[in-house]
Amino acid sequence: MPPTDEEREQSANLADVLRLWHRFDADPEVTHPFDRAEQPGCDLICMDVASSPFEPWESFRTNIRSDGDGPLYVPDAVDTYYHDWQVLLVADALDMGTRVIFDTRRPELMKLALHDIRDLPDDVAWQQVSFQGPRGLAQGLQWATYFDASARVESIRARKFNAIARAYGSASFTLTGADQDDLNAAHKRAADEALAAIGASPTEIRAFLTYLCERWDDWTGRGRQEIAAEYKRQIALAARMVIAWRGGAINANGGNFGPLRRSPQTSEGYLKLA
Repeated sequence: MPPTDEEREQSANLADVLRLWHRFDADPEVTHPFDRAEQPGCDLICMDVASSPFEPWESFRTNIRSDGDGPLYVPDAVDTYYHDWQVLLVADALDMGTRVIFDTRRPELMKLALHDIRDLPDDVAWQQVSFQGPRGLAQGLQWATYFDASARVESIRARKFNAIARAYGSASFTLTGADQDDLNAAHKRAADEALAAIGASPTEIRAFLTYLCERWDDWTGRGRQEIAAEYKRQIALAARMVIAWRGGAINANGGNFGPLRRSPQTSEGYLKLA
């Protein structure tokens, strides 16, 4: 079906608000269009793709001409957006299933495997079942709202810093006390709003941080350094969000966290889980 006039208008409105959000002088704390209660172009956006039937990329071809005109199909009319943390789910998905291990140097075995891998004799092939993938997927989806919250808070922190930095032009600079207070205040507002929106409790936040550390340790132990590095980055984002949320009183929540400390080498804070 060709797009209707209403769909064209919604598409134009959505493109406008996305462009304004990405402007260099946009308000750092303005909510991303996809996170707003009333999303521009909401009828064109599918947020819950898991409940929709699978569609191959080829089916995203879209007729951009009006009804009555000859069709003109374009392959790039549908935009897809992903969070950085979702690549971790892909890593777990690729680690699922059963692996068949055999000597691929033997041409007679390769011939059997390429025809039907079930034809490999039992005495030359072994099966390895991975339980890490399913567990990782289930746990990752459980903490999806927390991943989203820390990403949203980090985005606002970075946008606020860039807004402050613009006042200094291209010269190197050190944040003044007032600038640092302004940045910290924006960071705390973002953390407060993000965690309140998902109804986060101190116990759940601690469990999320523990989960990230366990997954980092798990992938590190399996020698998968690239995936472990992304978990390490996610730990930093989550920790910064918690530090901003609790400020200098992180240890005032009933023992769920240890005290907030500052590194002597940097201005970064770090948490010690109790």
